[in-house]
Amino acid sequence: MDKEQQKDLLVQIMEADEKDGLYKIKTSVDWLWDISQERELTAEDFEKAKQIHKTEIKQAFESGDRNGFWRYKSVREEDITSEEYYNRNFN
Repeated sequence: MDKEQQKDLLVQIMEADEKDGLYKIKTSVDWLWDISQERELTAEDFEKAKQIHKTEIKQAFESGDRNGFWRYKSVREEDITSEEYYNRNFN
């Protein structure tokens, strides 16, 4: 199999996986909802959802920083980490 055939096969596999929902990103709310459909929620489930949400917030913060949002909008006056941002705004 040559490189072009390998590429075509890989694209087909990835498209099939996408149709199956393999690449769908679950938010903390989606995750908690899905769990609630399977069983009664526990305190541990809510703690896990909070951790997922924390990760979502930190990733969004880091993404905005990497894409230059803070530089162009002058929103952030000091250099803080995503962890510090989360703790200041959500703890």
